[in-house]
Amino acid sequence: MSSDPNRFYQDGYLDLSGYSLADATLGEEWDAAVTLSPQGSIFATSAFLAPLADDVSLIYCLKGTEKKACVVAASEDKGRKASLPPWLVYGGIIFLPHPPARNMAQNVSEEFRISSALVQELSVRFSSIELALHPRFGDLRPVLWHNYGQQGGFEISLRYTAMIELPEFGGAQSGSELEKSPLYLRANKSRRQELRYAIRDNVVTKEDLDLELFLVLYIDTFTRQGIDESEVDVSTLRNLLASLVKAGALRMYSSRSEAGDLLACAIFAIFRDEATYLFGATSRSDRNGAGGTKVIWDALHDLWARHIRTVDLEGVNSPKRGYFKLSFGAELIPYFRVRLDS
Repeated sequence: MSSDPNRFYQDGYLDLSGYSLADATLGEEWDAAVTLSPQGSIFATSAFLAPLADDVSLIYCLKGTEKKACVVAASEDKGRKASLPPWLVYGGIIFLPHPPARNMAQNVSEEFRISSALVQELSVRFSSIELALHPRFGDLRPVLWHNYGQQGGFEISLRYTAMIELPEFGGAQSGSELEKSPLYLRANKSRRQELRYAIRDNVVTKEDLDLELFLVLYIDTFTRQGIDESEVDVSTLRNLLASLVKAGALRMYSSRSEAGDLLACAIFAIFRDEATYLFGATSRSDRNGAGGTKVIWDALHDLWARHIRTVDLEGVNSPKRGYFKLSFGAELIPYFRVRLDS
């Protein structure tokens, strides 16, 4: 560690001298660590990060020579404020698995030390840093206690996502079978109504991988929301989607009317037995919103059939998006972003 290893919170409280940081690179070794971690997600994989690599720092936390954690962060050591890429939702501190012989108390203590070492060293190494912590990252004490009793601590931002568990989802998709679906019964009145409209009007969803079709619809959706096309980094988004397709980690679904008109698209990323909703777009033809509802509903069924058991609808931090995603009966889950500017 570059700072005094015997000085943490108070003199002699915690010896972090055995920990150090090392620059990391994307690849098989990195992905193997991320895949094994409880804090692992599609956002921390090489497939997702490669198109964004210029905007993030990748770091290992070592204890001696043993890797203990991966870190995905935005950092800046030239006086400007660090800023995470807009599509990078989770990253932060990603713990590697603990030895199976250790008990819970030992694991909690070790993770506290790792986080403390990282907070201490990152605050020295960078003038500005931002971390997007995974919902399964639970111990913020090292962040809260940085510069304890002094000025210059971390800024902590509370955020929420929406999770749907699919093990009990079943195969009910239409007609009278809907009333047997636990997910349908959990959805709100508006969502159930739009789903019934879509079924009545013979809206059909198919898996699709026409990325250019999606991008056109995506840009048009933003335009209708009053967002200028120049504000959307289409080139990076195209590279990101192509990278996920190449890794076999992307599913795209399109819903069309009975006449064949495109109504809505939804894109999910696959990681382990989890799916994450990344992007969605609706067409001007989807006047009653039934296509936007049906594409998510049918996608959930297809993902369930592919042995996906958890779907993260990713982000309910604005009123309209929050209402739509939670209306499917998802569970509200908190997570945190933290940043330090010296």
